[in-house]
Parts: sequence; structure tokens; C-alpha cells
Amino acid sequence: MNLEARFSTVCHKSDAIEIAHLMYNEPTLIQECVDLIVANNKKYSHRASWALNTLVEQYESPNLQAYVPALVASFVRADTLPAILRNLLHIFRVLEFSEEQEGLILDRCIKLLEDPKTAVAIQCMSMETIYRISSGNEFLLAELEALIMAHLEHGSGAYKASSKKYLKLIQQNKKAS
Repeated sequence: MNLEARFSTVCHKSDAIEIAHLMYNEPTLIQECVDLIVANNKKYSHRASWALNTLVEQYESPNLQAYVPALVASFVRADTLPAILRNLLHIFRVLEFSEEQEGLILDRCIKLLEDPKTAVAIQCMSMETIYRISSGNEFLLAELEALIMAHLEHGSGAYKASSKKYLKLIQQNKKAS
């Protein structure tokens, strides 16, 4: 199957679900999909990331660990399309990372959270990712707390709601330590 041709045309949710099903049944398609994501092409890469995210949502534990280096490399690129960032942050919920990869992801998420031009959904998911990686590390949690507080006053409703959730979790984490 030529995923590039498939993703180069209009793609609906039903298409993402169908392609996720195909990848689940034919895992060799996952590599093709990851390659399309890494290409960072406006014409098809965001659709490929959507299909991979759909695979993660639809099927329990698809084995994506072999693709972690490529997905992290795509995530940390400064020019990665916002739709790809959003889908990768969803996908990262089910993956395991080395310390080095966690550091790269943390750096990128902090930059996304600090940048007022970043879409609110990506900022909120960056908060979640930072919290998940930092959980149990008082220094990193304090950094996340300070970062959230610095932007709370001017944040949108969604940002404020997400901020409250993670500030509460940070406080609970402090009490537990």
C-alpha cells in the first residue's frame, strides 16, 4: 500500500481508522507511516501522524518502541508541523524513553509551553508530558510549577483549566514526598 498517496488526498476520521487497522494487521506499514511523519511534509505528514495516533488509541499496546528514536527526532525539530506535535504528544503517552530521550522531550515541551504562539492544545499536552516525565523529581516539578504560574494570568480558559489540574498534582506530589 502506498500510504503517501493515500495521505496526500483528503483524509477523514474513517480513513485514519481504516489505515490504523491496516497497520495493526500489517506492522510493516508502521515504518512507512513513521517515515512519512519524519518527512514533515505539509501535504501528508500530519495525516500520517493522525493515523499513527489512531492506531495507539484504537489498539492496546501496538509495538512502537522501535520507532521511538525517529519519533523523538521528529518531535524535537523546530520546524515540525503543529498537528504532528499534537499527535506525537498523544502517542508519547504509551511509549517508554531513555533518559536522553526524556531530556530532549522535556526541553522541547518547555519551549512549547513558554512560547505564546504555541497552540493551547499543544501547551496543555506539553504540561502533561512534562508532569509525566518529571513525576517524582522535585526540581523538575518545581520548574513546571514556575513555568505554569508565569503564564497563568494571560492563559486561555483551556490553559487555566489544565494548569489547575497540574498545579494540584504537583502539590499532591510535594505532600507525598
